[in-house]
Amino acid sequence: MTKKIFVKGILTIAVVLMAHCNNYDLLGHLENPGGRGGASALRRIFVTNATHNGGIGGISVADAKCLNDSNNPLGPGNGNWKAMVVDGSARRSCTTDGCSGGLGEQIDWVLKPNTTYTRPDGTIIATTNPVGLFTFPLENAIAPLTSVYAWTGLNNLWQTTSINCVGWTDNTSQNGTGAEVGVVTSQAIYFGTNICSSYARLYCVEQ
Repeated sequence: MTKKIFVKGILTIAVVLMAHCNNYDLLGHLENPGGRGGASALRRIFVTNATHNGGIGGISVADAKCLNDSNNPLGPGNGNWKAMVVDGSARRSCTTDGCSGGLGEQIDWVLKPNTTYTRPDGTIIATTNPVGLFTFPLENAIAPLTSVYAWTGLNNLWQTTSINCVGWTDNTSQNGTGAEVGVVTSQAIYFGTNICSSYARLYCVEQ
């Protein structure tokens, strides 16, 4: 009798867990029972299927475009995603090279310290350092795409620049910095500048 009750209890717990977690989250809890933060945590980054000009509509709109993109691995409208674009006020990465001044330089930054990021298929991209930045080269490109670009607002040392299509609201005469998606060098965050009327994708980071 004791064995039957024990087995039934395990099955009940399993059903409750499955009802409240998708498969990815359940795997994350098993690998890291203390939560999703820390070096053992896994979070994903995907590249939007849709392209956008530099007049995205600001940081919050960029986040919404990530959430609702068809490449969202949880399905459009699901999960908690933020766009890896910075404007200096609503979202900031670093004010010094590589955030030498520490985490206090950041505002609503999308990468967490000491966290491993993967593609949606599980391919490891890289693990962040204590200030939530990747060091280069990455283990693998953020996405296996050739000659595909994403808006970032960053330079190659993770600093937030002022070249951001007026806070990602202007698609006319301004410029914005962008990155090449399919590389493992620092060009993955800064490849150069482009006019804001041009179209590029977004990096979307799981929170």
